[in-house]
Amino acid sequence: MNMKKIITRKAWSDSDTAEMIALYNMFLAHQQAGEKYTKAAPIRALAEKKGRSKGSIEAKMMNLSAVYRDLGMEWVTGYKPLSNYAKSLKDAVTGE
Repeated sequence: MNMKKIITRKAWSDSDTAEMIALYNMFLAHQQAGEKYTKAAPIRALAEKKGRSKGSIEAKMMNLSAVYRDLGMEWVTGYKPLSNYAKSLKDAVTGE
């Protein structure tokens, strides 16, 4: 019998998205200032806090890179923009 693991997706709340944007902006500020910083520990901490996988958090960061790129803004090196993201994420970044 082939038992496949069922994966349930948990929707991102507005507060989850706001925390992700804040963390992304912190990384971007360090990058723009030319400061050395580590992404691993804050990503792990946020994943634990939100009950999500590290990969889920990193994928959302790549979605944010795509939003920033599409808005003509600098994006965080190391989070290559993904081709698809929800319009609501762009709205959260722009405040619409």
